[in-house]
Amino acid sequence: MKYEDWKKYRDAEEAEMVDQAWKQAERWMCKLFGGERDWEHPEECRKTGMWAPESKYRKQIPKWLEGMMLQAERQATEAQFPLVVIFEHQRPRMQSLVVVRLQDFYDWFISGPNEAPDEEDEDVHAGTSPLPGFEHLV
Repeated sequence: MKYEDWKKYRDAEEAEMVDQAWKQAERWMCKLFGGERDWEHPEECRKTGMWAPESKYRKQIPKWLEGMMLQAERQATEAQFPLVVIFEHQRPRMQSLVVVRLQDFYDWFISGPNEAPDEEDEDVHAGTSPLPGFEHLV
């Protein structure tokens, strides 16, 4: 296949994907972190500073994971950051995964108080951080 033919095929394929929910979620997340999509490498969100965000869209988050998050939120005080650490059998513990709600992460590390974007807002960008050491995100 010639490059020109491949490019037409790719462009037509991308046009079909534009309105799919997972693509909308990826674009929204990229903008949330102050980035932009690079259409030469459409799987990448660029210009996000220190962040390297990756999003995955699922029809439903596993109930066991949601239950763990709810438990962490119940146990957290107002001054604490609720999170879930998922350990894997025979894997080094420091290689475990940390799961947090995006709203909490955004509020604590990216935005100032009450600056979180509406879910429908497509023009989101990183704001000021409430924590010392994250001033370079402004």
